[in-house]
Amino acid sequence: MSKNNKYVVHEGNKPGIYYSWPEARAQVEGYSGNCHEKVQPSGEAYSKPYVVTGGRKDGVYSSWRDAHAQVSGYSGGHVEKAKSFGEAESKFQASQGSSNSAKKGYYC
Repeated sequence: MSKNNKYVVHEGNKPGIYYSWPEARAQVEGYSGNCHEKVQPSGEAYSKPYVVTGGRKDGVYSSWRDAHAQVSGYSGGHVEKAKSFGEAESKFQASQGSSNSAKKGYYC
């Protein structure tokens, strides 16, 4: 694990940027609806798509924060990270019980 990792707490006891997981964890543990993500040393989020199913608005999201907002406080919502947007779209289509490529679920 790199010493240069940063963690962004979007929703927690004290939102902000933290330079270690223990510092960030202290802000999110026990906080209902917390939202946090690990970011690159530059501060940019790792670019991985997230598939939301059973949430407010199912689809493929390009950020953890946007995906998390669809399931936070929503019973039955699920977020899954995918390796690529192609994989994410396939997972989303499978979750919808359709291979209809005209039905897209991208939200950025």
